[in-house]
Amino acid sequence: MFGDSRTSTTGEQITFYVAVDQHSKQLTVSVRDEAGDVVLRRQVSTEWERVRQFWAEIRERSSTAGGFVVILEVCGFNDWLVAMVREYGCCEVVLVQADERSKTKADRLGELLWVNRQRLQAWQRVPGFKRVQPPSITHAEARQLTAMRQRRGLGLTSITKPDPRGGGPVRGGTCFRW
Repeated sequence: MFGDSRTSTTGEQITFYVAVDQHSKQLTVSVRDEAGDVVLRRQVSTEWERVRQFWAEIRERSSTAGGFVVILEVCGFNDWLVAMVREYGCCEVVLVQADERSKTKADRLGELLWVNRQRLQAWQRVPGFKRVQPPSITHAEARQLTAMRQRRGLGLTSITKPDPRGGGPVRGGTCFRW
């Protein structure tokens, strides 16, 4: 990750610390410079063309003096975003899980990344957040297969019972519980 406030583990100088609060239709982004000042606060549509245009702009602005680090809060649909920021030259992606919800998450995540950069590098506890290690592609595929098998197994073991309101049969329950 980033060894000090200016270099990543690859030795690249870090220019921007980018915090992203991801929603299905937009990304709320807060960008800080090396001094910790907020240089950009923006909402970016998740339409492919617009989000790619934004990351191209960040790559261009940070390429003259180094790279950028991105912090994201874990959610169920950010795999595409993690892959995209890496494609656009991100030095490090930091995934965190908040202990409690906040309304100004992008700003809070940006401050968290800037203030706690050494702690995050050492995988030390940061108050109010847990750092998450994303699964490798192999582990993610294995988890997906396991979940699919479990759903299929529950579907095969469910029983049909009569509808108490007098209609046709209703699927429900299982033959056994675990």
